[in-house]
Amino acid sequence: MKLIAAVAQTATVLFDTAATVAKAETLMAEAAARGAQVLVFPEAFIGGYPKGADFHIFIGARTPE
Repeated sequence: MKLIAAVAQTATVLFDTAATVAKAETLMAEAAARGAQVLVFPEAFIGGYPKGADFHIFIGARTPE
């Protein structure tokens, strides 16, 4: 069985979950029209985390306490 997968390399609509879902629906329809059976989105795409958000957590920021 052959599976055609696609990857959505895109960003969320900042702080607007409804608009992000609408964007996802549009991208899914476009991918399906091109023959994709599975479309993979970035982690936490629907949650709306802005690209580059680090939540003030940095490598080396932990202390032994």
